[in-house]
Amino acid sequence: MGKNNLLNSRNSAKKNPHTGRRQRMFDKHFEDPKMTALQPHEILEMLLYHGTPYKDTNILAHDLIDAFGSLGDVLVASPHELRKVAGLTQRAASLISMIMPLARRAEIEYNHKETVYLLRLSDAVAYLRPYFSCRKDEMVLLVSLDINERVIAGDWLSRGLPGFAVLDTRDAVEVAFRRRASKAILAHNHPAGSNKPSSSDDMLTKNMFSALKGVGIELLDHIILTATEEFSYRQMGRLDELANTVEEVLESRKISERRTYRTPEGSLINNDDY
Repeated sequence: MGKNNLLNSRNSAKKNPHTGRRQRMFDKHFEDPKMTALQPHEILEMLLYHGTPYKDTNILAHDLIDAFGSLGDVLVASPHELRKVAGLTQRAASLISMIMPLARRAEIEYNHKETVYLLRLSDAVAYLRPYFSCRKDEMVLLVSLDINERVIAGDWLSRGLPGFAVLDTRDAVEVAFRRRASKAILAHNHPAGSNKPSSSDDMLTKNMFSALKGVGIELLDHIILTATEEFSYRQMGRLDELANTVEEVLESRKISERRTYRTPEGSLINNDDY
């Protein structure tokens, strides 16, 4: 009986070349916490340990990278997309899809540990990048600032499709007013990769400038971000152009709103006479 058990144990070890691999991988990670020496499939393999117990996850890690193209693409996939890969459990899909949102949240909270001032474009871009990192959908963020351009809060205003986001300027005004903002920066991403503003972006900037101005809040900039580039309406002089257009419209409205009425005697009176 003892001889048979020994033979079975040897046969099992021959059938599974990954025996003891999990411990070796954990040891490898402890020696290299920043994972600089780990291959992409090895990182995924280790993640899968926690969502797929008692199973070899090496092949599954390769299957995921083959299906999505890269480690980065796997990490930004939704749980539903991940579940389409054969053999991936719901628990594992949930775990993998948590990684990027968790990393984003941690970086944002870390950046908020100290008082943040957005005095330069570089400051604003550094502050905004974690919010938009690896986002597939077009999203709009409003950063509320005090009179000294200190960050009060960053609030999501809208989330849309990969190339489209819908925004009601009243929501932005409500958020900025609730935050007691004196100034604000509007930001959104272009997931497709071009940082060139569209006519819709121009209209959004103009409407936002006008809406915030109406409650005494200054729109400092509208920044468009891609994975590697950014576009600043303020830096490119576009914000001043649109602001001048808004001022002209507001002035024309004031003129058109001057009421002309008839006195009891029948004379026409314009309120400019008072």
